[in-house]
Amino acid sequence: MREANKQRPGRWNLESLSEAYRKIAPYLNIGYVMTASVVLFTFLGYYLDKRWETRPWLTVTGATVGVIVGFYQFFKIVLGMEKRKENREP
Repeated sequence: MREANKQRPGRWNLESLSEAYRKIAPYLNIGYVMTASVVLFTFLGYYLDKRWETRPWLTVTGATVGVIVGFYQFFKIVLGMEKRKENREP
């Protein structure tokens, strides 16, 4: 099967497609991680604002903490992938 796919370079084979998805999967997850952290901390700040009547300070603080956590996770994922890539290359 591999030889047949090599003979037709214009066609996608399942092995190359699965390999491509495996390589980009951590990067696809970055958007979800950033969004979840911002939304989670913003809603937490909003809830605490309603409870302690400090509107809008805890909502703003929660959103800021969410952005910071999101960027921390972003850099952690990207730098981790770069380190793995460097370790694989001879």
